[in-house]
Amino acid sequence: MLPVMFKTGNAVILRGGSEAIHSNLAIAEAMNVPGLPPNSITVVPTTDRAAIDELLKLDELINLCIPRGGEGLIRAVAEKSRIPVIKHYRASAMCTWIATPTSRWQRRLSSMPSASAPVSATPSRRC
Repeated sequence: MLPVMFKTGNAVILRGGSEAIHSNLAIAEAMNVPGLPPNSITVVPTTDRAAIDELLKLDELINLCIPRGGEGLIRAVAEKSRIPVIKHYRASAMCTWIATPTSRWQRRLSSMPSASAPVSATPSRRC
């Protein structure tokens, strides 16, 4: 799904819980290839669920949210979101946001608190 988004000029914001943060960082690192626009993929640097609430308020910057996780997470995202949501109730645990890359949302994401758990790797293109 990620390469298709890049071909259409979209960007991806990944925010995962403690079980997904390392996978998200690996995805971002793997997708950091020459030819992709800067900030095409961003990992939110925290596993705190409060970050989800903040992302859901960015309806002027983010075009689509695809929550992946437990039924409770998906229902909470669907209820709180100002952004269109593609939802289902069976999946792995992560949220994906699709946006046109701008320095403005990069600044908003970089102001979120860092993950409390140590993260062993950092993506090259991180907010």
